Amino acid sequence: MTVELFDNLPDGSKVDKIELRSGNSQCSILTYGATIQYLNFGFSDVSIVVGADHIAPYLEELRYFGASIGPVSNRIAGGKFVLANKIYHLTKNEEGRHCLHSGSNGAHNRLWKILDKTRNAVRLWTRFADAEDGFPGERDVTASFVLEDGVLGITYWAITDQPTPISLTSHAYFNLSADETIIDHLLEVKAQHYLPVNAEKIPTGEVSVVFDTPYDFSELRQISARPYDHNFCLQKTSGELSLAARLVAPERNGGIELWTTEPGVQVYTYTHGKQAEKKDGFSHKIVPYCSIALEPQKWPDAINQRNFNSPVIVPGETYEHQIRFKAFTDRDD
Repeated sequence: MTVELFDNLPDGSKVDKIELRSGNSQCSILTYGATIQYLNFGFSDVSIVVGADHIAPYLEELRYFGASIGPVSNRIAGGKFVLANKIYHLTKNEEGRHCLHSGSNGAHNRLWKILDKTRNAVRLWTRFADAEDGFPGERDVTASFVLEDGVLGITYWAITDQPTPISLTSHAYFNLSADETIIDHLLEVKAQHYLPVNAEKIPTGEVSVVFDTPYDFSELRQISARPYDHNFCLQKTSGELSLAARLVAPERNGGIELWTTEPGVQVYTYTHGKQAEKKDGFSHKIVPYCSIALEPQKWPDAINQRNFNSPVIVPGETYEHQIRFKAFTDRDD
């Protein structure tokens, strides 16, 4: 394990990079955004997450890439919610209409403090002030990254001094090969239902079956060039660490499994980017479908949807979300 200067933010603040190693596996975490900057389990010649070797892209086109997201991931409709008969107005950072990934001061856009570190693990911490981006409560959030050979384990904890919604996740963008896109990757999601969304990507409140729709990844199949930005409702007991998804490289020489304790996973295919060629310092060429994000989470906009499980925690309660990214080298494992 090493800690070294990664880069400086525009205000001069230093961003550190923590390099973790275990067997054939290597992972780099940034203190900015508690971000996964590099990940390789040994079955690929390149990092399997999209990243860059300097900070500027993480402030611009790679915003959210590899970052920890919270205190509430995904969208909150209208940038507001009601809790204990009080209306909370949030930062509307998506088209001036909705709150995305907790606004401008979310977990992705701040320096985290290193609490402790070992050869293959690091714990980071940050505090959100009461009313920051409109959310209630002073909230302490801790993120743990533990690398074992072939497994990256992430755990998020949060406590609060007021009732408040919490749904923390990791927003790594994956490309398991040296190909420009992930359209030939194979995906399986352990879900029989998904959440339809409106034109502004807000859940309608319906819970629909995936069968005979483009959202049916109940068996391993090719992703293809289709935009996805939907929550899949996992077949699981809430709080149980279980398999949520599998992503397989097109050469089928390896892949990853996503395990989570949360009830949903957002499948998001990146459809932006206009790089004519890979820029210096980037792990991949940033073009449409260069990567896919698999974001385990509580269901989006749950704070406004009465038929979704509540994301609210209260003082004295500790929120915990466990995530595992596990490598495998045989698609039938």
